[in-house]
Amino acid sequence: KLNQAKGPVTFLIPTRGWSTADAPDSPAYDPAEDQAFTDTLRQKCRPEITIQTVKVYLNDTAFAEVVVKALTGLLQG
Repeated sequence: KLNQAKGPVTFLIPTRGWSTADAPDSPAYDPAEDQAFTDTLRQKCRPEITIQTVKVYLNDTAFAEVVVKALTGLLQG
């Protein structure tokens, strides 16, 4: 789906968990699995697609701030 995008694309990856199911304190937390996902995504996406890792949990305020900054940058183009 990312490769089908017509405009600029930034994909942000929270490296400390996507949900409560895989938050750092949960049994499903698996940084190696997440890294495999990130590596595969980078290999499969067009080179002009920005894939950025953020060393936070998805629900952290810091992640929201990075999302807003990335969106603002895309909109200002």
